[in-house]
Amino acid sequence: MKQIIIALVSVLLVAGLALADRQEQEDTVWNLQEIVITATRTPHLLNDVPVETVVITKAEIEKMNARNVVDVLKNVAGVNVSVHDDVFGTYTWRANMRGLSFNNGYGLILIDGQRVMGSGQSGGMGEYGIGLNQISLDMVEKIEVVKGPSSALYGSDAITGVINIFTKKTPEKATANTGATYGWYKIKEKVRDGAVAKPSDDGQSRNISQTYVSFGDKVSDRFGYFVHYNYESAEDTGRSPIKSDRHFFMGKINADVSRKMDFFLKTELSKYEKTDNREEDSYRVSVGVDFYPSDKRLFSLKGYKYVWDFTHGYPGYSYGYKHGDIGYTQAEVQYTWYTTDWNTITAGGEIQKQSMDYAIENPDGSIVNVEKDVDTISLYMQDEIGLSESLTLIGGARYDHHSYFGSEVNPKISLMYRFSGDTIFRASAGRAFKSPTIRELYYDAPYKHGGFYYMSNPDLKPEKAIGYSASIERWLFNRRALLNIGYFRNDVKDMVTREDTGDTYNGLPLKEYKNVDNASYIPHNKRCKFWNY
Repeated sequence: MKQIIIALVSVLLVAGLALADRQEQEDTVWNLQEIVITATRTPHLLNDVPVETVVITKAEIEKMNARNVVDVLKNVAGVNVSVHDDVFGTYTWRANMRGLSFNNGYGLILIDGQRVMGSGQSGGMGEYGIGLNQISLDMVEKIEVVKGPSSALYGSDAITGVINIFTKKTPEKATANTGATYGWYKIKEKVRDGAVAKPSDDGQSRNISQTYVSFGDKVSDRFGYFVHYNYESAEDTGRSPIKSDRHFFMGKINADVSRKMDFFLKTELSKYEKTDNREEDSYRVSVGVDFYPSDKRLFSLKGYKYVWDFTHGYPGYSYGYKHGDIGYTQAEVQYTWYTTDWNTITAGGEIQKQSMDYAIENPDGSIVNVEKDVDTISLYMQDEIGLSESLTLIGGARYDHHSYFGSEVNPKISLMYRFSGDTIFRASAGRAFKSPTIRELYYDAPYKHGGFYYMSNPDLKPEKAIGYSASIERWLFNRRALLNIGYFRNDVKDMVTREDTGDTYNGLPLKEYKNVDNASYIPHNKRCKFWNY
């Protein structure tokens, strides 16, 4: 096996070198100098960030000819979206990072550093789910993927890592963009257990399209704005062609109030509809101020409110009729102090309220009500220490007080050692926790899902995990190719699973959510990425 891997890598290297061009060499250098923030909440060059991070720039996205975020993430080692397609409106609920599901809250998805919700419009499953396709690629400036336990900085739902989607910035001069795409495809028949299943529109084409327009300008040296509108439409890949539509608007204002103070305001509006099945409306308002009392200190204050209003299904629908809203309100403060050229201290706090107010009407006429506010108060601190030109050490911890589960403390330690300019070793170990999802904990009655009824369990304990990761990357052939070999392990205690109770409810099997003692996910990862010229 070892000989096969070596031979395969050698063949790929030769093929990659043969297809080179000068422009891609320039893109490589530029990519290595990309500033990343998510991994440590402080800016680092990608080549120098101490925590294992992948950044996908706008230039790289354009070269991929990708249709959505899932399509882009197919190229990231450790992120598995192999069972999904690139058609808007289809589910992405099986997507996972390092074996743990985003839809069930093991990986955190952010837009411009802020939590998101929404399932149908993003590909998630159910009113509790979270999908990856939160916004159109036309609005994306770059995507940062941080691998490994990240609860020390981001709290619950960051056991396996963080994906932060950054939207386009306010331009430096008057800039307008517009575009449209249209495509069509056919669904093939499937063979299952020897039986042939044909789509209802066998032999006919299905449609997919999107249109966008944006404009921005820097009106003066101190004030700029940017607006963007996008429309997406597609007939999904199920047995029957069900159409999905999404209208999305984003507006930004940036102002340099003074030499020491910056201000921003952002608004997002989204309207999603899946024919005869789902309607979702969401909005977000974000505001923030960055204050620089000196060249070595930064004080940042931010807040946002996000509301996701949904109607899933219809009365009598086999998966239940669900309607209501879920929202986040959060305020956060962060202080960054560059004490020396070799040491940076970051400290901050957050107050977050998640509000739920909706109902599920089961086919039998019973109603499940969910009306709950969950408050979380958090404090975190991190110290980045450059012990030498080759060795960087980061230690940090976060304290969370959850209104339902009480207090948790999650520490993390990371290091980076540079053997040479072309060889870097990174390693991390940290503790993480995840509170159960809405379905797992808060429903006051069983709910129907397909051929089963599921019952919440108010006695569930939060899941706790210890995560380890190590990787070594080596630039080869004058930085024409990058070889990355990594290992990671996640040990999860009290993982939540669904267990058959042995009872029935309305004539169907009844399952209940339970904690299992221990679970582990221990794969390894090898990745070879090429930049050719």
